[in-house]
Amino acid sequence: MKSIKTKLLLTASILVCLTGSTLAQDQQIPNREIKFETSDQQEDWYYSWEGMGVIKPKFVAKFTLKKNRTFESLSRSRPQPTARATRAISASQTLGVWMFEGVVSEQQMAFIKQNRYQTSESFDDAGLYRDYMFYAVTDEDARNMAQRFIEYHDQIANSRLQELKDNIPQNEKIIYEAEKRLPQLEAELEPLEELVKDLGVRYNDNRSLAEERRTEFYKILSLLKIDIAGYQAKVEALREHMKSIPSMYPPRTPSQLYAAVKQMLIEQEAELAGALARQKEIELQIAHINEFTQAYSKRSLLRGERSGLNSNMNTAIKQIQESEQTLAIPPDELLPVELLENKVIIYPVREK
Repeated sequence: MKSIKTKLLLTASILVCLTGSTLAQDQQIPNREIKFETSDQQEDWYYSWEGMGVIKPKFVAKFTLKKNRTFESLSRSRPQPTARATRAISASQTLGVWMFEGVVSEQQMAFIKQNRYQTSESFDDAGLYRDYMFYAVTDEDARNMAQRFIEYHDQIANSRLQELKDNIPQNEKIIYEAEKRLPQLEAELEPLEELVKDLGVRYNDNRSLAEERRTEFYKILSLLKIDIAGYQAKVEALREHMKSIPSMYPPRTPSQLYAAVKQMLIEQEAELAGALARQKEIELQIAHINEFTQAYSKRSLLRGERSGLNSNMNTAIKQIQESEQTLAIPPDELLPVELLENKVIIYPVREK
């Protein structure tokens, strides 16, 4: 196992390398300027299975996006198109009506809630690109629908990019806190390890065994206290009896009787003294076990904390490396969605 010093030096060198590479962390998805064009070519409307409804679209915004993981994760509920196969998508299947609230007119919102307003079509046999058609009641609504849909994908990518960037300082903080706490833990553990080793010799460093013996000692102690109470009662009774002997045999107490009672008192006092000594020894044994189990528990807690900090630090180092590598060559889901020719074309819808 690497020493704390070696591990901290390795951590510091990694952080220096990471902070030296700022290009990836400075990435930010820019606000795009979409080119809108108009065409006289009429397009058909793929209406809902229930029928055309009351509100009919007059315009359609058509554009092509390159598929990426962001799109796929947002479109999992949609059926996968075959090459050149056009599919209608209902409001319940797409990103949700909420997406366009406050962006389009009230009439357009009513149309969205009423009928299928979007279609998609695979653009090539490989399925790398996809056409989108957003139907609308006005030219402006068609533009706003398309722009909102594209910008939403960009926002998702930007959010994921920012989350990845934020992950680096968060992990740096984890490493910093671990670096600060680990030496303190080692200083606390070193004497504690020695204490547990010394105290636990008679228990084979086994807390369960020590606790079993403590339970046995408590049972013995309970019985011993009963014996002690009996000895104390006998001693007190014999002392009182010795005091009353002169009044029982005036004017002279028989020496043999007095000597016999005196001997009994001495014997009971000896038994009491022995029982009290055994009580003290058992209480010392229990205190010894308590000290061992408390030290053992504290050692376990500190060991667990040390293990957790080491694990967290290693994970943080790995995540920083992975984040930096990802930011250096971002995957599709961290990039702006590719809008073919950065262009959206607005077409009139053929009346039916």
